[in-house]
Amino acid sequence: MAVQVLSVAKCPTENLSFTNCAIVNEKDFPLDKVRHVEVTTSTNRKYVFTLKGCPGFPCGQIGFSLPMRKWAELSLNQTLEVRPYTFNPNIQYIAKVVLEVDFLDKKTTLEPYDTEKMATEFVKNFCKQAFTVGQMLAFSFQEMKILKLIVKEMEAANIEQVTGNGKPCEKRTTQIGLLLPDAVVVFEKAEGSAVNLVGKAKGKTAGSLSLILIGTFRRWELEQLGLKHVRGILLFGPPGTGKTLMARQIGQMLNAREPKIVNGPQILDKYVGESEANIRRLFAEAEEEEKRLGPKVDFTL
Repeated sequence: MAVQVLSVAKCPTENLSFTNCAIVNEKDFPLDKVRHVEVTTSTNRKYVFTLKGCPGFPCGQIGFSLPMRKWAELSLNQTLEVRPYTFNPNIQYIAKVVLEVDFLDKKTTLEPYDTEKMATEFVKNFCKQAFTVGQMLAFSFQEMKILKLIVKEMEAANIEQVTGNGKPCEKRTTQIGLLLPDAVVVFEKAEGSAVNLVGKAKGKTAGSLSLILIGTFRRWELEQLGLKHVRGILLFGPPGTGKTLMARQIGQMLNAREPKIVNGPQILDKYVGESEANIRRLFAEAEEEEKRLGPKVDFTL
């Protein structure tokens, strides 16, 4: 699709201002063909946004919320060159994002913000949307005071390492990326902010697990890239290296029950065949539930 010249406008509704999307008329950009665009200003600054349509929005315009206009330094009626943008899945799929949190306005509250629920809500609202380091957006959470989020850091998924086709490497950061459905979200309080963050998604977290497993449960994306799907991972190592923690994190990612943790001495038996029988007994409860509930059975670790 050819480059279009559109003028900057306000976001048409308050609800749309919380979508983190640029608003267009679908006559300008049909959303079944174009989901993300790169806008270029007269001073050659470039930004990437996800598009959202709005019935009745004027053709020839592109709408931005106030935080988006502040971040990109856009003024109303300013003209922009707008062209379709495609993400590179090898280096621009976001596996982890760190967000700086503060109140959007001067009014504050001591009411606690549950970062775990915030992370779930964030991924739900902004899955498969474009983000850029330094980007500012408004975040509405559970009818509490509106928050201002700034993207501090983003880690890209290493799909080659996950599929066994690549060597282990250090974390890879990206300046622009597409948020994955199972991305890890971490919230950090801005310096001097009065916002009260609680929960496990506050500050540092065991988010590196998603970088190890990224793509494991997204078979369709790997098939599109011609990569082999991971069918199993063996964790080994001395005590205290995080094997059990990883198992618990896997359970959380899959919305499974609390993992059943078993120590080696509980399995081993001096009588022939008893060790094997002990292993079978570990699965007896899950097998019985599968017979009763069929495909509705809860995932068990």
